[in-house]
Parts: sequence; structure tokens; C-alpha cells
Amino acid sequence: MFGVGTAGNVAVWAGSLKESVAFGVTLDGGSASDFRAYSSAAGTSYPSGDPVYNAPSTNGSDPYYAVYTSQSAPAAQVGLFAGQIGSTDLGETSFRWARVEIAVSGGFATWSIDGTPLATIDLSTVTLGGGNIFFGHGDTNGSSSIDPNDYLLNVTLIDNVEVVPEPATAMLLTFGSAFVLRRRRR
Repeated sequence: MFGVGTAGNVAVWAGSLKESVAFGVTLDGGSASDFRAYSSAAGTSYPSGDPVYNAPSTNGSDPYYAVYTSQSAPAAQVGLFAGQIGSTDLGETSFRWARVEIAVSGGFATWSIDGTPLATIDLSTVTLGGGNIFFGHGDTNGSSSIDPNDYLLNVTLIDNVEVVPEPATAMLLTFGSAFVLRRRRR
């Protein structure tokens, strides 16, 4: 789970969102709703088929998600945990690096993975608590793996986080810098 618009002083998890917008994806399927959007208006997620989603379904088996190809567990991981056999289903985002983006612009928050747009939320329809970003990790499935190493394998790696100001904010910063530079020359 990852999101925007939190004050940063409350815990955030699926079902708890009171003041932010969040997006989440299951990494291993096993859910009727693998791609989810959350907000203060939909704390347990917008239902499949809601207009916030780009695809007609939130299930990874929907043809829209076929851009996420099957992946096998890395060889080093299989060497340590022989139970990691087979490969992911088509439409799952596991076992590979992905570029996840939440773009906030023009009053909307748009979520994409590797350039594929997944959901867009109109920020005027939700409550935001602040301007902070957040990351989380959880398991929305009601069952647990029978693998004795499941607690070692349930991980999310986050790297190369970049926060870029909205174009209007960037333009103001540019004009502000130009003004400062111009002022110094006198």
C-alpha cells in the first residue's frame, strides 16, 4: 500500500483510511480484488467496476492486467526456500522491480505501475489530512500460507523514492528562483 495526503500522525491500513488516498496491489493473487484504491470515501476500497478504476475488474486475471507477465522466484530465493516453485499468474506484479507512480495533478491522484494507468481519484471528493506520502505492507487475504517460511517471504522492497512537485508548484518555484536571481544582480 502506498498513498498521499496524510498528516502523518495516524496509522494507515486497509479499512482505516480517514484522511488520505491509497493504492494497493496483492503480489501473489489469491484475491478477487488484486488492484485496489482506497480513500476517506472508500476505506475498505472502491468496489470492482467503480469508475475510479481503468479496468472493468480489479482481479489480476482481467485481460487489462496481462501486461504484468508471469515471473518465477529468483534462483537465489529458490535456493534458500525450495518451496518457491512455479511462477506467478499472469496479472501479478511479484518477483520483479516495478515503477509505481502516484501522480497528483489538477486535483486528481492517478496511480500507475510501469506506465499502465490503474486508478484515478478526484481529490475534491475525499478528505486529505496533509501533504505527506506513506508506504505500508499488509496481507488483505483471510488465509495464510502453509509454507513454514511464509513470515520470511512476505516482503515488499521500496527503493528510489522520488517526490516531484506538481507542475504548477514547479512553475512557482522557477519564477521564485528567477526573481531571487534577478534581485541578486542589482
